[in-house]
Amino acid sequence: MAISVYSYVKEKYPDVLLFTVNTNQSQIIPLAFGKPPLAFNKQLTVENYIAMYGFNIFQKKGAYKNNLEVLAQYFVESIEVSHKIISVIRSNAGGGDSIKAPRGFRINEKDFTKLGISINELEIVWQKLEHFSIISNFDKSNQIITFRIETNEDYAFLAGDWLEVFVYSSAKQCKFDSVEMGVHIDNYRGEIDVFCLNSANAMICECKTGGKLKSEDLSTLGSKAEKLGGNYCVKLFITSENQIGEEFLNKAQSNRIVVVSGKELINMTEILAQQMQSPTYTRR
Repeated sequence: MAISVYSYVKEKYPDVLLFTVNTNQSQIIPLAFGKPPLAFNKQLTVENYIAMYGFNIFQKKGAYKNNLEVLAQYFVESIEVSHKIISVIRSNAGGGDSIKAPRGFRINEKDFTKLGISINELEIVWQKLEHFSIISNFDKSNQIITFRIETNEDYAFLAGDWLEVFVYSSAKQCKFDSVEMGVHIDNYRGEIDVFCLNSANAMICECKTGGKLKSEDLSTLGSKAEKLGGNYCVKLFITSENQIGEEFLNKAQSNRIVVVSGKELINMTEILAQQMQSPTYTRR
């Protein structure tokens, strides 16, 4: 088809300069002898890119309150401890991603310490959560910890949105042309957690915390990319889990998806920059 179009245009419009676009290297390549490639410098927004594929954004998340990027960064820097503490809180709430807020919590301190968390580590986390207003009315008496979570948004952040905020903040540090968080597009059910765009190259990130990783999560991410450029759209599956099963990794590889584990989160900015510039799975 491409050869037919090229032949037709050259025959009918001999003075027209034909070109192709190398999206992997962000170059415009003239299809004429002796003319060098040109850098593609046009800055598009995520909204522009989505519109090119016939969709519109009907919802996206704005900035979180109280500079929660700082708290998300702390969770990553102490990923083993924070992951365990959050898992206990989620379990106490029934294991779900949401609660009926406001809601009180009552947890035995032993539920944390039996996981190898020290009293000092616990106190630091409680102080952080209070400082950023994620919890309120904190108290500890006779090894029983009580506190309240006032809003669904606060619990959602603690239950998993913190990872999304961290990835979004890391992407912003990369100085990409456009970065959006929590993007919903029309005619599609589901959310793109973090959407990055640079030199018209797209990269989407799925963020997952809590619970067993499922191959269906990879299929869902792949289906989102198919609507937004297929293999020209780089796909990252980012999780707070430190141990990832071989079967899951093999499934990700076969779907051209890069998996980032909890222990790699500390290098998130570098990983995002590298995958945008020189992706593990070449855009094609």
